[in-house]
Amino acid sequence: LDCKPCENLQLYNTDEYNQVRLFVTRELELDWDDCVNNKLTSLDVAENYFDEEEMKNMDLLEWAEEEFNCAGFCVENNFYMFSDIDNDKAPNNVCRDDLQDWVEDYFIVFGVVLLFVGLLLLLVPICTAKVWCTCFRGKVGTAEEVKE
Repeated sequence: LDCKPCENLQLYNTDEYNQVRLFVTRELELDWDDCVNNKLTSLDVAENYFDEEEMKNMDLLEWAEEEFNCAGFCVENNFYMFSDIDNDKAPNNVCRDDLQDWVEDYFIVFGVVLLFVGLLLLLVPICTAKVWCTCFRGKVGTAEEVKE
């Protein structure tokens, strides 16, 4: 996540400048002087904006955004968080819906394969027992006959 709110401060009008200042000092709880002097990194912003649980999901969100051309997980977003905004494609919808559809599709395939393997594993011992009984019926003696 490459978010640098302090980049190009000189291009902002007064209202935008004040909004960035409030965001950095109140929301992120970072030092405004670091912002003005370009000492804040995108990692500083991410660590202060997202909690630890959200940071764990960033890779998943980035993959979903690129895979499904979507933005936002719970709420539809008009802008990408991770993808290049110059790719001339607007986000289609919320990533949650596309991700849910993808998981359902793969679980159906996984379920069918698992069912097939389970039936195969069930049939192998039954067929083996049938062959064993058919081929060796009457040819194997009792334990006393084998001793003699």
